[in-house]
Amino acid sequence: MLTGILATAQNNTAQERFNREFKNSEFEKPDFPTKKKTKTGDDWWQPDTAYGHDANSVNNVDDKFIYSYNAKGLKTGLLYQYWQNNNWVNASLSTYTYDSQNNMLTYLDQKWQNGNWVNNYQLTYTYDLNNNMLTQLRQTWQNDNWANGYQFVYTYDSQNNRLTFLRQEWDNGNWVNYSQSIYTYDSNHNVLTTSDQFWHNDNWRNTWKYSYSYDSHNNKLTELAQNWNNNDWTLWYHYQLTYTYDSHDNMLTQLYQYWQNDSLINYYLYTHTYDSHDNILTWLSQTWQNNNWTNCEQILRTYDENNNSTSAEYWVWSDGNWQQGNRNKLGLYYNNMQSHFSDFVGHKITASYIKVTKPVMIEDVELASFSVYPNPTTGILHLSTESNIKLYNLQGSLLQNSFGKNVDLSTYPQGMYFLQIGDRTVKVVKE
Repeated sequence: MLTGILATAQNNTAQERFNREFKNSEFEKPDFPTKKKTKTGDDWWQPDTAYGHDANSVNNVDDKFIYSYNAKGLKTGLLYQYWQNNNWVNASLSTYTYDSQNNMLTYLDQKWQNGNWVNNYQLTYTYDLNNNMLTQLRQTWQNDNWANGYQFVYTYDSQNNRLTFLRQEWDNGNWVNYSQSIYTYDSNHNVLTTSDQFWHNDNWRNTWKYSYSYDSHNNKLTELAQNWNNNDWTLWYHYQLTYTYDSHDNMLTQLYQYWQNDSLINYYLYTHTYDSHDNILTWLSQTWQNNNWTNCEQILRTYDENNNSTSAEYWVWSDGNWQQGNRNKLGLYYNNMQSHFSDFVGHKITASYIKVTKPVMIEDVELASFSVYPNPTTGILHLSTESNIKLYNLQGSLLQNSFGKNVDLSTYPQGMYFLQIGDRTVKVVKE
């Protein structure tokens, strides 16, 4: 139950909480949607087959992931198998469905038992007219029926910024509040604060507050976490994250520090390197020991000519040398860092890719920080960032092709239009 997790979390020290949340984080761990880089070009790739290797195994490969897609290039299935007695044995099967706007509707997880696929759990999603996710419901298969487990409920402002994130448990036939997050934004739609609360004695109780700052390119520079103590936000149980970037807005370093005796103490430093195409090559984790940075973990990646990662290896520093290790989540980046998967647990993963029809995602929920407003509009639409813009009517005719942050619909009749922004398409309404 989530309640048990909550009781434990409240008793953790700052360093324990810090370690739990960030030690295994390869990139920043935002609890709000983040922006992706947008690359030009029409080629779009998806994983075909991936293989995993365990550091403690004598096999050449131990795990196999087989992906399937629909005509739109959306993932519809993921079959996981493991190597046993010189044969591939079924383990789990994931199945996905989508609505007409390419929003995921269901995710079904099944296990292989006694020669049959048996339901394990499923996720069901709903969306608003702007394709913002409204709810996510998790159910488990019990006694030949789907049993409610927990649900997430989201709200948004008129500019499609997520305002609240509510988590609820199913208890005795009712949804019971567990925790919630509340967000505020700056004028560029970057999250300024995240306030976390949990439900206690029929009231919301403050727990953590996260404050963020950004550079002129909207890259996150700092993250400050404060704990609610004695009816105030304090620097007790506090930590801070600081980020640096190169001239291409690639993250170079993440510095993690925690508060102790009125000072910030170094804890973890993550360093990233990139190739000439801005693909991440290495990730190095170091800990602060005896006033020096000491190696801890690293991930090494390779890429093909299409900027898809073909391998990732995880290594741990031990006795003055890098040695093979197993990581809880080891993944690959592809489509020049626009896509990512992290299905594997182990030392090494390799993958091959297939070219698919590029999905036309309508306001991807991972890009909720990007917004088009007001929608509906009587005239001018505003975009949160400058972009390449194409405006189409319902018949598919191109009405405008421009670059900027505004689209003028005042001369067009009332009705529905489609706004293509880079790789995304947003449905807009002229009133």
